[in-house]
Amino acid sequence: MMAVRWLSPGQLEVFQLRDGEPCVPSLAELAHRQQRFQEALVASLDQLACGAVPFEPLPSEPRGRRLSRQSSLCPRPGDSMTVQMQAYHAELSAVKDGDMLLSVIRGAEGALVFLGQQLERPGESVAEEDLIKFLVSRRSVDQVCPGARVPSKEMANIVLVYLVVRGIGRLTVIENVKRKQARKSRTHLALVPGACFEALPRTLLRDRDRMERWHGQLRKNLQKLFIACL
Repeated sequence: MMAVRWLSPGQLEVFQLRDGEPCVPSLAELAHRQQRFQEALVASLDQLACGAVPFEPLPSEPRGRRLSRQSSLCPRPGDSMTVQMQAYHAELSAVKDGDMLLSVIRGAEGALVFLGQQLERPGESVAEEDLIKFLVSRRSVDQVCPGARVPSKEMANIVLVYLVVRGIGRLTVIENVKRKQARKSRTHLALVPGACFEALPRTLLRDRDRMERWHGQLRKNLQKLFIACL
């Protein structure tokens, strides 16, 4: 089940719920959701063509000040210390989110290197557990960002979900793959026949470039807010 919530005015979060708790979907769940979406899309083409787009109402947006990402974010000299500290902590939270998103993108870039080595021959696939094992290794981190911290298994799962979403049309999730050797994981990743694998690294590179620019602006704003709180 998907749900939405407001983190703050102007910041909406979409997340998955399982047993009432936020969670990261598995690759198998992601593949099933994509298939159900495609089936529902095909069944609704006539309605969509007539402008009848289904929607769910959002929860009421909380009141408060919307934080801009421009330099004007710095509070005015007359603002109270409480307002300045609130703005500082909100920007600090955004910087931490940016750190995590950059880690996810870099992890996906490392996973692509591994996939490219394993999927050289047509018809090959890579087990989900092998990808996770690679992502939580020092070798994976040093390929993209030497010296960075090795991600947790939970972060590796997030990286795989991001990679599958960005690789729609190029990567596919296969379930119940039979192998001679027994594996705990029955979920594998494979290339879509005829797809251009080389285009996927370029997609992730564009994502990282945009994220690094946004993250750099956040850090500049955070520095200004820190000085304003002194």
